[in-house]
Amino acid sequence: MKFKELPGTPENWIDFTDGRCPGLPVSLIPYDRKFLHSHLERVKRHACRFEKPVLGVINESSLRCMPAGESIRQLRQSNSVAVVANIEAGIFGGALSQFLKCLTAVKVCRELAGHEINAVPVCWIQSPRSGRRSLCGSVRILDARSELHRLRIPPEDPGGFPFGPAVPFDQVSDLIDQVEAIGGDAFDPEVLEMLKVFYTRDATWSSACAGLISALMDEWGIVSVDSEVAGFQAKAYTAFLPLLHRVSGTKHSREKGDDRSAQADIAALNNPETQQDYYIQSCILPVFARIVDPCELSSYMEAQPGFESIGLVPPISWPASSATVVDARRRKILKKYRIRIPDLLKGEEEVLRFISGTLAHSSIDAKLEDVKMAVEQHVADLAGPGMGNKSFRRAKERSRKHVVYQLDKMKNRIETTRKRKQEVMQRQIRRACGFLAPDGKRQEEGLAGVAFVLRYSRSILSFLYENLDIMRFEHQLIDLE
Repeated sequence: MKFKELPGTPENWIDFTDGRCPGLPVSLIPYDRKFLHSHLERVKRHACRFEKPVLGVINESSLRCMPAGESIRQLRQSNSVAVVANIEAGIFGGALSQFLKCLTAVKVCRELAGHEINAVPVCWIQSPRSGRRSLCGSVRILDARSELHRLRIPPEDPGGFPFGPAVPFDQVSDLIDQVEAIGGDAFDPEVLEMLKVFYTRDATWSSACAGLISALMDEWGIVSVDSEVAGFQAKAYTAFLPLLHRVSGTKHSREKGDDRSAQADIAALNNPETQQDYYIQSCILPVFARIVDPCELSSYMEAQPGFESIGLVPPISWPASSATVVDARRRKILKKYRIRIPDLLKGEEEVLRFISGTLAHSSIDAKLEDVKMAVEQHVADLAGPGMGNKSFRRAKERSRKHVVYQLDKMKNRIETTRKRKQEVMQRQIRRACGFLAPDGKRQEEGLAGVAFVLRYSRSILSFLYENLDIMRFEHQLIDLE
């Protein structure tokens, strides 16, 4: 399905995936081996320049990987490069789109392996972007009947995380209990246990998210970087301060004791709206390719000139996979009512109005009413010799009442059947919208990624991995078998 068919798709994302962004062309990784190895050599030369400061920073960072350390050791080898996906530290790993983004990074690494390039998928956990931070403490999941449940931790500060960067343990524990109650015996106990393991009293949003994603995707050895760990940002800033200022053109006071200036600079670095994270990642890691999603595209495009200005190698840009998972039941409903995913994105009420229009009160009501009136008229018109006596009038009235009664009875049955069908239709559409377009959002943005692993176990991630086509830069419909 073309992105332009989906309501709300940003125009720049449509241009990007169609190859119409001059400054950020969509790459053709599998088709140009010579370009890939030329790019690899540039990345390697760059990595050698920063070997010493990188060691100082990377040792302070929180790197997570299952099985422990293997991919991290591989990443530190001189012949290895990274494919990076930036992930926001939302509750329980965030939306499904973030899981798809990580899987895209893994599949790009597999494509590179076919060209004898040793690439490691890296999930870089960062603070949510402004305007989306309220999503940090909210989650939408489905129960066994596909009823949508909206769970939320209200933030103390409307502009930040719920209760700050640290996980509010009591509130999150209550949230996990609610998830467990909603699922009953239908949710995977292993995944529920993971939530309890990583969302602990000492956890931060970013550390919990990093641990959860690494555990869920352990078969691919994805490395999660907790960029919010204490000391990491300050260490990175100190190591690469001259380069970062070369991009912004600002001057940094190195006077001893100038704490306010240093704090202001670090605050600017921590601002997720700046492009400095992109530069720091390329300084710390040999970033060969980056997985880009619609929300960060504008920011990443603006960051492109800065790479060249400070001698960094701009990573290959790769669109994050976009998909809607459709099960057999929802597929039948779409076919039955002749509706498509874009129709569902208009909202449940709009879909119901559309279907009610196509299934409008049929003309059978009017026809029955016409028959009833015609019968009464014909009975009233009965006249002639011998038809005026009392016994005939009584028989005529009995016949009229009987026919009218049967017609009314038939009409009531039809009305009852129609109401029952209407209720079934409303329930089916509500559940279809909840599953495919929750609250009028795309499934990948409206549902939590953990909602799928809870319901289908971790095997759903392997299924998605195998069915995602990273060479099709469009929205995919993936049928559950």
